[in-house]
Amino acid sequence: YVGAAVSVISNAPLIGFPNESIVIILCRILAGISHGFIYITTVIHASENAIKEVRGIILAALHYCIIASVFTTSILLAIGQEADVNVNYEPNMIIGILGTVYSAMAFLFIPFLTYESVVFLIERQRYSEAIRNMIKLRNESVETWEIKNDFDEMKLMVCEDIRTSKSIFKDGNLRPLLLMILVKFLFVLSFNYGLNMIKFLAVDNILMGHWSSAWLFGIRLMAGLISLFFFDVFGRRIYLAVSAGGTAISLLVYGFLNLGVEGSYVAIIASEIFLGLGLGSVTDVLLSEAFSSRKKVLSMIVVTVCEYIVQIALILSFLNIPTRSYEDAFVFTTGGVMIVITIFLYLQLPETRFMSLRQTRDEFRLVGNATYSRQQPPQGITSA
Repeated sequence: YVGAAVSVISNAPLIGFPNESIVIILCRILAGISHGFIYITTVIHASENAIKEVRGIILAALHYCIIASVFTTSILLAIGQEADVNVNYEPNMIIGILGTVYSAMAFLFIPFLTYESVVFLIERQRYSEAIRNMIKLRNESVETWEIKNDFDEMKLMVCEDIRTSKSIFKDGNLRPLLLMILVKFLFVLSFNYGLNMIKFLAVDNILMGHWSSAWLFGIRLMAGLISLFFFDVFGRRIYLAVSAGGTAISLLVYGFLNLGVEGSYVAIIASEIFLGLGLGSVTDVLLSEAFSSRKKVLSMIVVTVCEYIVQIALILSFLNIPTRSYEDAFVFTTGGVMIVITIFLYLQLPETRFMSLRQTRDEFRLVGNATYSRQQPPQGITSA
C-alpha cells in the first residue's frame, strides 16, 4: 500500500505539469523511491509464497515486467519526438496518466488478489492463518500432504533463522552476500547507461529516427518471452552462463573488431537476444533464494544499493569518455570483465532449481542439512 501510494504521488503531477523541470525531477525521485520499495517487497513476497516448482518463472516474470514497461515508455517517447510540433502530444503527460491509473488499480487488487506472506505469519506464530493462506495460494480446498510438508519445513526454517544473529555478516551470510553483489555487478555491466547509449547510436545510423531504444528493447522483450517459460526447466547457472556469456562475446566482437555499421548492427542484435534470454531475470531469482528469512530484507537492500552505486560510477565514467575510440574500449573492457565474472559465478553459485528456500539458503552457505522436502509421504497418507 505504501509503495502504491508513493507511485501515485510520483505520477499524478506529471499530468498537469508535463514540462516543468522541477516537477519532473521531484516526480522521478519519488518514482525511484517507490520502485526500490516495491521491488524488494515483491521479490521477498514472491519467493516466500511461490512453490519451488514454479518459483523460477514467477520471479523471472518480475524483471520481464520491468523490461516491458521500459519498452512501452520508449515507444511513447519515440512517438513524442516524431510528432509534428503542432500536435499536442506530451510524453510525460501520457506516462503520468498510465502510471497514475495502474498505481491506483493496485489499491483495488491488493486486498483481493494478494495474501499475507506465510513466512511473515509464521514468524508471528499465526500458524492457522498461515496454513489457510498457503491453501489459498496453492489453489486447494484442504490441507494436502504437500502443503503440510512445505509448511513444516518453512516453520523449521523460521525457527532456525530466529536463533541466528541479525547481522548480515555472520552465520554464513557473507558468502551469499558477496556472490549476489557480484551477480548484480555482472548484470549492471550488461545493462547500463553508457552501453545502452552506444547501442542506440549505432542503431540510429540504420533506423534514422528516434526508434532505436524501442527497437532494441523489443528484441530483448521477445527473447525474454521465449525464455520465460523455461526457467524451471533448465538450471539457474546455465541460464546465467548462456545469457551473460553470449552477451559478453557479442560485446567483445563489437569492441575489438570495430566492424562498422553493419557489423555493429549484427553484434548489437546478438547482445540484445542473449541479454533477453534471462540475465536480469535469473539475477532476481537468485536474489530471492540466497538469504535466510531473518537477514533477507537487509541483505537485499545492501545488494541493491551496491548495484546502483555501480550504475552511477559507470554513468560518470562514460560521460568522461573523450572520443569514439574510447567507446570501443569501453565496450571491449565490459565484455572481457563479464567473461571472467561469468566463469567465476558458474563455478561458485549453487544450483537451486526445485529446492525449497531452506535448501537454497543452506546451499548458498555451503551447509548440508537434511530437509523435509527431500522425504516421501509416510505410508497411508495421500495428497488428497
